[in-house]
Amino acid sequence: MRALRVAALLILALPAISEAQRRQRGEPDANWNEIDRFARSTTPLTVRDVENLSAVKVLADQRKKLKLSDEQNTALKALLAKEKEETAGFLQAVDSLRKLARARPTAMTEEDQTRMTIARADLRSVIDSVRARYRASLNEAMPALDENQRVAATPLIEKHREESATILRAKFAEMSQGQARSAGAGGRRRP
Repeated sequence: MRALRVAALLILALPAISEAQRRQRGEPDANWNEIDRFARSTTPLTVRDVENLSAVKVLADQRKKLKLSDEQNTALKALLAKEKEETAGFLQAVDSLRKLARARPTAMTEEDQTRMTIARADLRSVIDSVRARYRASLNEAMPALDENQRVAATPLIEKHREESATILRAKFAEMSQGQARSAGAGGRRRP
């Protein structure tokens, strides 16, 4: 009797299962513009990107190239821990603001565009505050290096600053492009 129930259940469930598998590949009437817009709507800037702006972190990572002693390395790690503690609130704000700055998958209203613009301005302000803290931290770290190490560290720090500025510009430009794409009227297109 139990085998008969299982067979009847399978006969009833088989069309539903096969229909679900057929639809999983995508429906012919799917709005691909909305799907693409949603895929591009995430804010490309992450908390890790902001954490990587620290020049002290670069110095600690390049300890072998700079020939840092154990005491200097320990001092840099302590400074990194202090830096992380001081910027924790800022990094939480970055995470919250990047969610607010995200474009929506649907056509955006003027209110949504205003919200995103304000969130992005606040995000820039918070990142500027973090960068100021990182500069102060670097100023604390430099006296711990001897003259030869400072000479070797200067080009590394300059290169890091240039790369960081380029990355931030690119990420904010990408966010602005995402906002412009989301603001446009959506039509249907075929895949």
